[in-house]
Amino acid sequence: MPAKYYSLGPGTLKLGETGTGLDLSCQVKSAKVTWDNDKDDDIYTLCGDTVPGETTYSAKLELTALQDLSTGGIIEYTWKNKGTKVKVVYVPNTAQGAKVEGEVIIQPCDVGGDVRSKPETDLELPFVGEPSFTPQSAG
Repeated sequence: MPAKYYSLGPGTLKLGETGTGLDLSCQVKSAKVTWDNDKDDDIYTLCGDTVPGETTYSAKLELTALQDLSTGGIIEYTWKNKGTKVKVVYVPNTAQGAKVEGEVIIQPCDVGGDVRSKPETDLELPFVGEPSFTPQSAG
């Protein structure tokens, strides 16, 4: 079977409800969903049994975006909505059609950077629960 792969972009990344949310598709330079796991310690009993520790998984949306000082831009949106739970839909490649959906907690982004630069901001938006992944449809 030949290798399968995709190129990141063109795609979309949208936060919040349609019409009132924020479309970051043209601001995002880098985006990925990452996973962490936290495993409790195993419990050992006198008889030699082992009770395995539970593993908890969590995901976050990590992105690097160009800062935007305009009304309704990334800075205003993240500052006004900090701590708020919003929907997210991330499509890494529109032609491929796969997507990640869920809810994230908005974190406020930084403002500024180096003089004579085009400032960027790095954000980590934790998912509430687990995101869902819809793979590319066969065809």
